[in-house]
Amino acid sequence: MLLKRLTAKERAEGLRGLALLAGAATEVMKQKSLGGARWKDCNMKWLLYVGIFIAALLILVVIVGALLPRNHVATRKARFTESPQAIWDAVTGPSGWRSDLLRSDPLPARGGRRAWREVNRQNEVITFEEVESTPPRRLVTRIADPKLPFGGMWTQEVDPLEGGSTALRITENGEIYNPLFRFMARFVFGYTSSMEQYLRDLGTKFGENVEIEP
Repeated sequence: MLLKRLTAKERAEGLRGLALLAGAATEVMKQKSLGGARWKDCNMKWLLYVGIFIAALLILVVIVGALLPRNHVATRKARFTESPQAIWDAVTGPSGWRSDLLRSDPLPARGGRRAWREVNRQNEVITFEEVESTPPRRLVTRIADPKLPFGGMWTQEVDPLEGGSTALRITENGEIYNPLFRFMARFVFGYTSSMEQYLRDLGTKFGENVEIEP
């Protein structure tokens, strides 16, 4: 009955995620079974039990993911000794300071708005576009790839502080369509891990060890 709460797209994405994980688990068990006839003869029951357990666990993960909200809002902030203009130039300029990226390639503008494609360390390709730009105070970007199992926007707000330092707050308005990804984001990776790494990397660019704030 709980699975009826999923849309057709969510069911398809969930089944695709289950198939990938089940395939990986099957391959692991297959490799172990090739270890010798003795393993195969003595442990087939255990392999069956393990397979049933993994399948049940994956179904439970999808059900829990389906019960989680598709949309979320998360935010993190850090303070820097740099000026607002320096922070703005960093977040809108070359992305070589980011540890999570292999490269970032510019794309033709979309409706007069800046667009680019990022390739991360896992060789995942994500297209982004600029939604709003108010130098040097506010930058809004969004994921512009409807084929991904997630989407959403980042709002970066640059606030000057006393003494010439600057605070950068990132607010994520995210959407996760795949129930499996939804579960992983909520209970494994967390909604704020990308923002926290981004802020730490920005601090490293300026030689600062920044403290992440809520």
